[in-house]
Order: sequence, then structure tokens, then C-alpha cells
Amino acid sequence: MMKQILQMKRVLVEVTDACNLRCRSCVSWTPRGHSFMTLKTFDTVLNKIVKAGFPKITLYWRGESLIHPKLPEMAKMAKDKGMQVSCRTSFASPLLSDEKWTEKLMSNLTSFRFNFDGYNQETLQKYRVGAKWSVVMKNLDVLSKVSAIPHTHAPPWMIQFSPRLDITMAVLMFRYNELNKQFFEDLVEKHNHRFELEYINPTILGKNVLTKQEASEWLAEDPKYRRYMKIPFNSLPEKWLFRGKIERRTRNHIWIHKSRPKCSSGVILIAVNGEVPCCSQDTHLQYSLGNIFKDSFKDIINSHSKLAYKLYHRQLSICKTICLCRQKKQWLTQQQALEQLQPVK
Repeated sequence: MMKQILQMKRVLVEVTDACNLRCRSCVSWTPRGHSFMTLKTFDTVLNKIVKAGFPKITLYWRGESLIHPKLPEMAKMAKDKGMQVSCRTSFASPLLSDEKWTEKLMSNLTSFRFNFDGYNQETLQKYRVGAKWSVVMKNLDVLSKVSAIPHTHAPPWMIQFSPRLDITMAVLMFRYNELNKQFFEDLVEKHNHRFELEYINPTILGKNVLTKQEASEWLAEDPKYRRYMKIPFNSLPEKWLFRGKIERRTRNHIWIHKSRPKCSSGVILIAVNGEVPCCSQDTHLQYSLGNIFKDSFKDIINSHSKLAYKLYHRQLSICKTICLCRQKKQWLTQQQALEQLQPVK
């Protein structure tokens, strides 16, 4: 059993379920509290993780971890116990503009991944609703200053004397970003290649029903980024969360979604209240595997094993109403997707 745990290698801990944004297809739209894990509680969780043998920890799940003022201390606590520590962020937290705070956080991380999803205020807030361009740009300057990470292709002598922190700037390839790739490449060059640039496929979830006008801005043309799929009307749930409101389906609502053939869920996640969901899409904890404060990792893994088959074949209710990936690939080109879209009434 412990061998199975170790094969997972990484555990994600939600240090807060609060967020300062409302991104278009983020689980932050789900109703929940705005709790912040205390250092004492985090220490209890961390000790159990270390005892179970996990070598890596990611401080991230539903909330925006970088609005937690004690995040640098949490990263240091994990690092001091010999763990590899990583963080992910939407990069819109004002705390990152504090140079001392950011320097303390980065000094305790193994890897850091941030999203940079626009080239001005207008495009940034298309997806990162609530984000401020001035804050994002300030954060980038501060991060560049405190990290001093050379590009992967830098000469060996430069890499030898560089910190071991791995920083990645991820850009969601919506069409408006796809048409401005040069902006992001110039931005990385301006900051002396201190972070890697990665273009990634966006996931357009059901709460992002698109009109034809929106789709022309959102769906990328490059084959590498246009893995979209139409979900048949009858497969849609009768009600779902759409831009913060519960909507009832109609035939005019068309779902476009990036698909994977099988579920790859297998990472242990720990919510801010200690609950362990079956997968990252189980935002309402409908299939909780247990609670870290009451149950052992052995019990949690046993619970996961009982659901593993249904998760792999996407047979749980959340697979159909939230995740909506299908076992059969039905990729659409941008033009095919546009032809099937209808205006939302």
C-alpha cells in the first residue's frame, strides 16, 4: 500500500480556497468558503505527508495560493523537511509585488509556474476576470529581479552558477494570444530569459458557452491548440454554473471542450478543511476519499482504489456534469466548431 502511495510522488495542498479572480473556466466559480489554512494546521498536514513518504508537494488547488500571506513560511516548512516544493498561480496577486515577500517565497521553492494570459488589460481580463494589468506587469518585474534564472539553453558555465529554481510562464493559446505570440517571446527576452515560455491548450468548460463572435476570438487556428470537441445536447446536464449563475440548458447552448480519452486522475489533493477529493474536478467533495485529520493515508488510498475503475472510465456523475471529457476523441477544427455554434439567447 505504501508503495502505491509513493508511486503517486506528489500531493497537492490547498492552503486557501479563496481567490481574487473569477476566471472564465475556473473551479473558483463553485460556491465555497474563503478559508486560509493556519501554519499550525499546515504543520499537521505536512507531518502526515512526510510520514507517508511523498517527496513532492504543490501548494495549489481551487484557491489562489499566492494571496495567502504566510505562503513563504509554508514553503520553508516543507523545504526544511526535505520536500521538493512547487507553486502555481494566475499571477495576479498583489503580494507578488512585494520584493521581500517574493524573494522569501522563491528561495524555498523547487519550481514555480505562473500564467500570463493576455498582452494588455483588455485581453488579460477576457479570461482572468478581475486581473489588473499593472499588477501583473509589476509582479513580472519583481519575479525577474529576485529569480535570476537563465534560459535552459544558456551556456553550461552560466547554469552551473544559477539557482535551481525552475520557473515557467504559461500562456493559454486562445486565438487573441495566438496572434500575438511575438509579444510573449519579446517579454521573455526582455527579462533575460529568466523563465521558460510555454504555450498550452486552454480548456473551455461548460460554464463558457460561446457565441460565434466569442468563438472567433477564443478558438485557436493552429492545429496544436485547436483540440476542441462539441458535447451533444443530450449529454449536457439540465443545469450548470454559467458565469456565476445557475442556468438551464437549451438547444442553443453548445459546449466546446478539450478532451482526453481516459482520466489521468491519480494525484492526492488535500482541501483547506482536510477533505481529500477523488479528483481535481470534485470541487464540491461529492466523492471525498476521507479527511486528513481523521483518516490515515492507507484508508484514503483504499478509498481511491475503490473508485479507480469508475474514474478511469469516467463513470462518476462529476465526469458527466463537470469534467465532460469523453472516451472517444471527436476533435473539431476551429471552422467546424464555429459552424456548430449558435448564439446564446
